[in-house]
Amino acid sequence: MKDVRVTVVIPTFNRGHLVSETIESILNQTHKAAEIIVVDDGSTDDTEEIVGKFKDKVRYYRIENSGVCKARNIGVEKSQSAWIAFCDSDDLWYPDKLHYQVELIRAVPSVEYCFTNFQNFRNGEYSRNTKFDDAPMNYWDIARLKATKNAFVATEPLYPKVLTFQPIFPSTIMMKRTFFDRIGQFDESFGRTMSEDLEFTLRCVQEAPIGVVTKPLVGVRWHERNFSSGKLPGISFILGDIEILEYSSKRHRLGPQYRALIQEQIINRSISVMHGAFLLGDFKLVRNIVKNIPVTCRSPKIWIKTAIAYLPYPIAKTSQQWLTVV
Repeated sequence: MKDVRVTVVIPTFNRGHLVSETIESILNQTHKAAEIIVVDDGSTDDTEEIVGKFKDKVRYYRIENSGVCKARNIGVEKSQSAWIAFCDSDDLWYPDKLHYQVELIRAVPSVEYCFTNFQNFRNGEYSRNTKFDDAPMNYWDIARLKATKNAFVATEPLYPKVLTFQPIFPSTIMMKRTFFDRIGQFDESFGRTMSEDLEFTLRCVQEAPIGVVTKPLVGVRWHERNFSSGKLPGISFILGDIEILEYSSKRHRLGPQYRALIQEQIINRSISVMHGAFLLGDFKLVRNIVKNIPVTCRSPKIWIKTAIAYLPYPIAKTSQQWLTVV
């Protein structure tokens, strides 16, 4: 554990205007990465030229556009280190990000997977709250042992916790290559699904120990490209969550054990999407998503909005505007 070699995998697609800043944040780590691998998922901008300016500091691979999951998997396949860390090409690492994770795994060598806290940032400004600050009350009331001043180790699976609130983003995680091989790679069938990383994360937290660095060490960038055009911010991510939760219920080892909780989360997210779709006037989505909401869980507003969604479009649109006003 004295020489913890870490490969950093950066998947990217048309982020030539951002990827340079991401790479610089990784090169500036106090615990130097053994290698940095950029996997270009078929960019049509100047990404290759930008990455090329770093010369032998970065290994660059270009693949046919296939989705971020395949890009991450290719990066791991090309890696030569015992540890793997991921960083999306629009995010930034604080200088001590790898240092604190290496400190954690040195303190508790049984840890094979760990993640850090983070802050969102937009237009160069960081959020006041960290992601952990936004967790529901009692979220971190779990079996644990203290590892360092800034980290602890969860000694129980976090699977049911992550079903209700997702504090783990790709740019915060580091894991042993053997752990990655054991739990399985990113599912490439979700490569074009919003929230594609949720399925992989749920598999990672089905077992313990899990290292948790409480210090915010990553800046997760929010900008217009985070969202699907034509939809309310976040609605595409929620639809992605629903798809992955349905999959997890059937395919994950712990899925059957937490099926009731998963179903509850699907209903809650479907209600959120339903209201958002109605506000947008996307009545087709309203009609489709309401099927996920049991009759016993439908409020009077849901019944009214559903009824309006089945009216001829001009009437539905007028009714929608009226209901929004009142």
